[in-house]
Amino acid sequence: MQMATTFFDAEWDFNDIWAICEGTNYPRLQWQILPADFLCPDGVDFIDYSFFSSHWLMTDCNDVNDCNSTDLDFSGSVDTNDLDIFTTYWLFGK
Repeated sequence: MQMATTFFDAEWDFNDIWAICEGTNYPRLQWQILPADFLCPDGVDFIDYSFFSSHWLMTDCNDVNDCNSTDLDFSGSVDTNDLDIFTTYWLFGK
């Protein structure tokens, strides 16, 4: 029940509707996952911070290059505004 393949025969949509951290939890609706929760396991933590910091000061974040969703304010770059949003999720959004 913690693997996406379990749900393929039932035609669950893991592209647009469902998400799963395989081997860690059960499927959840994508809207239930915080925007700053970039990597498994679920929850915003230091692993997500490390991922976020590896994209620090990236520019040209747009539809083609979305900076791996680290441009949390959709301004086109990963900067202090995104860090502020990220830390808010980390501290208060679990």
